[in-house]
Amino acid sequence: MSTFKDPLILEDVGDGTFILKKSFSYSLGEIGSDITIVVPENFRTDLASIPGIVNWLVPKLGKYNKGAVVH
Repeated sequence: MSTFKDPLILEDVGDGTFILKKSFSYSLGEIGSDITIVVPENFRTDLASIPGIVNWLVPKLGKYNKGAVVH
């Protein structure tokens, strides 16, 4: 089963940009598949880049942060 393996630790550097303070992993597929996506420490992200008109549906900050960083 796919799962996030680490806590997401971000620093807000302003202008809607965040820096990953610790590497972040996402394990794909079945348990033991050894397929992992690793987002490195110091990666810069704006999280969910969505049009302002739909912010009410998918907020920039919140429960989608982990998926946004991996995406």
